[in-house]
Amino acid sequence: MGWAVRALKARGGIQQSRHMGRAGPAHHAFLVSEAEFDEIVARITERGLDYWADPFHRQPNAINTNDGGRGVYWDDPNGSILEIITRPYGSGRGRRATPAVDDRSDPTSRRRCRAG
Repeated sequence: MGWAVRALKARGGIQQSRHMGRAGPAHHAFLVSEAEFDEIVARITERGLDYWADPFHRQPNAINTNDGGRGVYWDDPNGSILEIITRPYGSGRGRRATPAVDDRSDPTSRRRCRAG
């Protein structure tokens, strides 16, 4: 029996849940301050890592402004998708600057990634 990270928040601690079997690639989102966001993006670019404005890797080398904040995605070496955001999901209702993907037709939709 292993541990799976269910949700990560920079200021709220880590919530963990027990699961059966091996953990596979996952989506991990971190809520960070504006200053932390700038520092993390600087490290990503200094190391030459690829990053995207969306979890589907359709908007390379870009930062999204969803919910009135900023967000970026990159892959970790184990195949998980890492995300940093400066505003919680849904906090800027109706403020989606990055084009949304039709969740109903895409089985890997962001809405599914958000579910814990």
